[in-house]
Amino acid sequence: MHHRGTSPFLSDFFGEGNFRLPATHFFGSILTYYGFHISQLGPMGMVQIQQFEFVCRSLGEELTVDKFRAFYQLQSNLGFFSFVVCFAKKILIKPPKSYHD
Repeated sequence: MHHRGTSPFLSDFFGEGNFRLPATHFFGSILTYYGFHISQLGPMGMVQIQQFEFVCRSLGEELTVDKFRAFYQLQSNLGFFSFVVCFAKKILIKPPKSYHD
């Protein structure tokens, strides 16, 4: 549902994308690095940036664009940007079959 005077996409942008103002510095650094405007970022792209930021902060890790890029690749679909997980980079090359201890 959207408010009168706003487009359905704009309400999706804030609702489904869980975007809140003011945005964090990290969020701004992602937009600056990739060189696109916030209006060009799809709701799922927002979610991915925020999830990455939440995980890093909860682990006490420094937030950097390089770390973000290690896990996500930029993609464009219908004129909007989002990110996909880099499946080519495996954290465990040979996962264990079980944990005995």
